[in-house]
Amino acid sequence: AMAMVRALNRMTKAGMPESVRIA
Repeated sequence: AMAMVRALNRMTKAGMPESVRIA
């Protein structure tokens, strides 16, 4: 699960606020 959270965090930093809502 941590791996997915980190991957989503990277996408979020790239500019994807939607990933934050999913996380």
